[in-house]
Amino acid sequence: MKIKRLRVEKGWSQQRLANEAGVPRSSLADLETRKTLPSHKDQLERIAKALGVSIDDLYD
Repeated sequence: MKIKRLRVEKGWSQQRLANEAGVPRSSLADLETRKTLPSHKDQLERIAKALGVSIDDLYD
């Protein structure tokens, strides 16, 4: 997943993206480090929307 790269390109911290997307920062951190897969598709939808990209754009 390219969440971290897209987040860094925007100059956002994990906390800011978590706040913008309405997801726990710990869940975002786990997704960025690939420790876990998203538990709910709507988490990815909210992250993608906050970053201004499609869900497909989140994947490598």
